[in-house]
Amino acid sequence: MKRLALVVALTLAPIAVVSPVEASKPWLCPKYTAQIKKTFPRKDWRTMDRVMHRESKCVKNAVGWNYRKPQTHRDCRDNGYFPNRQRCKAVKSWDTGLFQINSSWSTITTRLCGKNTRSTILMQPDCNFRVAKWLYQNGGLRHWQGNSN
Repeated sequence: MKRLALVVALTLAPIAVVSPVEASKPWLCPKYTAQIKKTFPRKDWRTMDRVMHRESKCVKNAVGWNYRKPQTHRDCRDNGYFPNRQRCKAVKSWDTGLFQINSSWSTITTRLCGKNTRSTILMQPDCNFRVAKWLYQNGGLRHWQGNSN
C-alpha cells in the first residue's frame, strides 16, 4: 500500500508545480494565456506571462529602440516611423513585439518565420512566440534578464 501511495505521489508531483498562491494570481496578459500554455513548460507559464507584460505591456507591435552611447532619440531626424528609425545612425538595435525580441536575432527569426527582422514580422504574435520559444529552449530566461550596458 505504501508503494502505491509513493507511485501516485510521484506521478502527480509534476502536475502540482504551480503553487495555489501563484495559480490564484490573475494573468497579466490574458489575451495570450492559451498561447503561453501551448508554447512554454507549465512551470514557467506565469513567469513568461510576467516577462511579456514587463517587456511590452502585452502590446504586439511594441518597439524598443537601443541607441549608441551617448546618442538618444533626438539624434534621429525622422518621424519615428519604424523603417525610417531603423536607418538612423544613432540606433544600435531594436526590440520588437510581445517578448521584445532583439534585432540581433534576425537569422533565427528568418529561419523560424521566413522573413527578416527589418520587416514587421516580429509584431505578429505567432512569429514572436516561435522566436521566444527558441530563445527559451536555448538559454532559458537569461534572454530576458536586464544588463548594465
